Amino acid sequence: MLGAPAPLPCTPNGTIHLLERFGVDLDGAIVCVVGRGVTVGRPISLMLTSRDVNAATVLCPTGTRDLAAETCRADVVIAVAGKPRMITADTIKEGAALVDVGVSRVAGKRSVTCIPTCGTKQAGFLPTRAEWGR
Repeated sequence: MLGAPAPLPCTPNGTIHLLERFGVDLDGAIVCVVGRGVTVGRPISLMLTSRDVNAATVLCPTGTRDLAAETCRADVVIAVAGKPRMITADTIKEGAALVDVGVSRVAGKRSVTCIPTCGTKQAGFLPTRAEWGR
């Protein structure tokens, strides 16, 4: 990130590679990263603004006042918050790419993701894991 070769965090690096592999143009894209954790949220936000990627990032903590306003204008939404089903299809602009990296446990020890897969057909949902416990 500082111009010197160094290992990159696996999950953020893999997420960027996933987007590139699916043909998502990140150069100049508005990317909303939902979740600011030190493991994925902050690193991916920094990696997306590097000279190699050149995306405009909006880093939104889970307590963002109007999260829907931020996700509605984004070309790419990356959910890393780990809050169940916090992003819904009506808060995503048509044609946006979605990547769900966040996962959390709910009652009965089921795992659920931040973005429910149903209802995201108008956007380009890139599934990164199965959504268990629907």
